[in-house]
Amino acid sequence: MKLLTMKDVVNIGVGCQTTIWKKVKTGEFPKPIKLGSSPQSPLRWKEKGIQDYLLTFLTNIATNLNEAQF
Repeated sequence: MKLLTMKDVVNIGVGCQTTIWKKVKTGEFPKPIKLGSSPQSPLRWKEKGIQDYLLTFLTNIATNLNEAQF
């Protein structure tokens, strides 16, 4: 299991940090995992969760485009 940093997730093109946190808050985006119990513990996202999000996102776009053509 590969874990991604915020920088990794931003570089994938999901959005800026603010957008990502808004999507986490609304439940649209996967929640990160906290590595440790300290308030300063780093947060990471499971790569699989990000891949699943992107697949769903792109599938929804394709579906909407297909529906708009008819």
